Amino acid sequence: MKKLKIILKYKYIFLLIIVIFSFYITNYFDYKSKYNGDEKYIEGNVLDKKIKPDKTILIVKGKEKILVTIYKKVNVNYNDYVSIKGRLEKPKTNLIFNYK
Repeated sequence: MKKLKIILKYKYIFLLIIVIFSFYITNYFDYKSKYNGDEKYIEGNVLDKKIKPDKTILIVKGKEKILVTIYKKVNVNYNDYVSIKGRLEKPKTNLIFNYK
């Protein structure tokens, strides 16, 4: 029983180490995209879709996963092969989640 108390005391330290390590990993390494930003067309398969009243959000897997926002309703199904014309933009940073 005494060993269990010692283990439980250190669980908070362990969680703190995991949080610090996760923050370090996500902010230290600079991700290099497979796209250079000059592409006019992106092609790939639809992995996920969310339909909202004013827009459709797709996750498309081409060279890498891309979040695509279309400001109208489109009729696509999962695993459809799509060709998207538009421009790539880096996502805005968010304090809760970093898409980069």
